[in-house]
Amino acid sequence: MSRPLANSKFHQLGQSRVINVDPLLYGISQLIYVNIPKNASSWISLQFNQGVNHDATNINYYDVVDLTQCRFIVILRDPLDRWISGMTQMIYTEPETDLDGVANSMNIDTFDWELGMEKIEYDNHTQKQVDFIYGIPHDQIVWLKFDDQLKDNFINLMLSYGCDVEIKKSDKDNITLKNSAKHSVMKKIADKLNQHPEYRQKIIDHYHEDYALINSVKFTKK
Repeated sequence: MSRPLANSKFHQLGQSRVINVDPLLYGISQLIYVNIPKNASSWISLQFNQGVNHDATNINYYDVVDLTQCRFIVILRDPLDRWISGMTQMIYTEPETDLDGVANSMNIDTFDWELGMEKIEYDNHTQKQVDFIYGIPHDQIVWLKFDDQLKDNFINLMLSYGCDVEIKKSDKDNITLKNSAKHSVMKKIADKLNQHPEYRQKIIDHYHEDYALINSVKFTKK
């Protein structure tokens, strides 16, 4: 079986968290969470760091030797919603940063939208989700959907593999307060897309592979 290959200019490594399943369960020796930024990655990482009753370690899943004994946990999110969230984080945290040689101010009030629509992908927060799982056999992936039931579905999945979960709450829950400066940036982005449906459609078209993936998989539910 071929091993996964990096397929990204932003995400060069298979940044993941791994839990050893002992004893073997369903023929699985390792649960590997594949980190896709903006897909509840901070919250899930917090659970692996503090909330799961197994020691979790960092792993580059491209280095996994025997894929047949692994189950990969992958969370997928609506691509347009994820793009808005990813752009919000980038603009909010680094408002004056020019990326990848593109002279485009990251300040929301001076952002060049025409140029932005030519680029669309700025960093790993806006990179296509399919890139993060390139080469992983889909029949070895457990799919979770980024929605209101994600936390319950994640807990249920961990329990099914014998891992008790004590939910940890923190500012990493990725809840953006409506009166925050960050939420203001997000609203301006959403408003711009509402004013320019051609921008919205271009983003949707750009992530057609992500939409096709989401529509083709069966998500695990509680």
